[in-house]
Amino acid sequence: LSKTHMIPKELQDQLNVKSATATPWWWGLWTLMRYRTRKNYKNPNYMSPRVLDKVLLSLLIMTLYLLKGDDYKESNYTNIAAMLFMWVTLPA
Repeated sequence: LSKTHMIPKELQDQLNVKSATATPWWWGLWTLMRYRTRKNYKNPNYMSPRVLDKVLLSLLIMTLYLLKGDDYKESNYTNIAAMLFMWVTLPA
């Protein structure tokens, strides 16, 4: 196991490459976007877990705080602050 094997010079020159793959990174990205992304965006099983929860949560927050920001009385400042807090923290 400790023996080293000599590689012929021609083979060593062929194995010494600048990159690990023969295709550039932009070609791989283009292929991924062309074939997989279009199919994924057309598939409701792919899109529903990524979009539906955000839409439902947005609708829930919208109905909770609908027309609360129109009232600028001092007693409504707490509701406006709560709305802004929920708006900022829920996406996290």
